[in-house]
Amino acid sequence: MTDKLDQIHLLSNLARGLVSIYDAGLSGSQIRSPYPASLERGMHQLAAHQISIGVPPIAGLQDVFNLARQPLGTWGLEFDETLIGTGSDALIVRDKPTDICLEWASEEDAEALFQSEIMREVFDLCIEQNIPESYIAFRKLLIQRQVLTALERQRLKRQPELKPLRDILMRAYQPAPRSAVEDGNYWLCAHCGGLLLRDRDGFACENMRCAGSGRGEALSADNDVLWLEGGLRRYISRPGLPEITLQEELKSLGLNVTLWPAFDAYDLHFAVNDKVWAVDVKDWSNPYLLGSKLAKKVIPAPQNWVWDRAFYVFPDDRASEQRDYLRAFKSRWQAPSRTIALMMSDFIDLVKREIKKGRQNA
Repeated sequence: MTDKLDQIHLLSNLARGLVSIYDAGLSGSQIRSPYPASLERGMHQLAAHQISIGVPPIAGLQDVFNLARQPLGTWGLEFDETLIGTGSDALIVRDKPTDICLEWASEEDAEALFQSEIMREVFDLCIEQNIPESYIAFRKLLIQRQVLTALERQRLKRQPELKPLRDILMRAYQPAPRSAVEDGNYWLCAHCGGLLLRDRDGFACENMRCAGSGRGEALSADNDVLWLEGGLRRYISRPGLPEITLQEELKSLGLNVTLWPAFDAYDLHFAVNDKVWAVDVKDWSNPYLLGSKLAKKVIPAPQNWVWDRAFYVFPDDRASEQRDYLRAFKSRWQAPSRTIALMMSDFIDLVKREIKKGRQNA
């Protein structure tokens, strides 16, 4: 396989198909042909490439699952390094889509933010009515409350900021899968607040980065427990967690931080020593792919939200997973003017130094 575009289409189709099958399994649906269209396309592409290089082609869905559980670098298809990084990541682990799988599932869509029609509706309605406070409140709710009871949702939709979005809020959450019930309770992840799901080893968070976090709150299965629909869990709630973490850390330093200014022109806006900083938090497994996507992208500076310095910031645990994460990102990234990339702890240290410098010069 030599054509990079073919590789992109293949990985994207397979990933989206695997995510669709995973979602169907959560809802109790049986896996049967015809499979999701994206998976069918991916399987045909994969078989054609295997034949072209003299590798025995896949014979069916089980072969796809077997491959998806193996590191991409072992598939024998000579994937481009910018697409798979070190090649050590698989698309499925413990029968769940991995971060790299979810990144590929969104690759051929316009933006991960608009993966869900629900967020498109929220975005359009809030812009039309010029209610940024509702946009911020809604998005923050999805990040901080992946799981609700039906009664809690009824109360939330009466809050002033959320009231304009009450009909959309009703559709953002769906009944939690009954397969996640144990001894009459649903259990939440102690780290992210997501739902613990049953798997071959017991119960675990859908977000594999929460491994070992253990059980948090218990919710009685008699209380009509709801959880976010799949696109919102994966592309709004999960990557939004480090955004909220960074905002809270900066607020603890005494800074006035605005989330998602100008309806998400970027993630965080604040001033340090009379200079305005703009931050986009990026939480991707593959730094090569992320660097390629952001190669020439300039963080916007819309009216009333212009900035003096801009930053791409990555959660520290990405560097724990891949020691040279920042170097790998920069190898594919062309830094725009006044923009730098840092791991989160290094960025916070920079903010602290700037605050200290401002106090010394006061």
